[in-house]
Amino acid sequence: MIKEYKYWMRERSIKISHKGVDYKLNLYSPTNDKPRPESYSEDIHTASYCQNERERAKIYKDLSAGAESGTVLI
Repeated sequence: MIKEYKYWMRERSIKISHKGVDYKLNLYSPTNDKPRPESYSEDIHTASYCQNERERAKIYKDLSAGAESGTVLI
């Protein structure tokens, strides 16, 4: 768990300053723009509603970010 924490704090965070106070926020921003291997058919189905390849790439990235963060959208 410590190794995972250090990774997120080192590789996947940004520094924000607000009113003289510095904050470090974790950033979920995968570079994946293809269907996830573990959810390939579900991702293809979800992206089938998109109008073009650019929209599909964004959907795949958003799905990856949601999976990475553990966020569930209903």
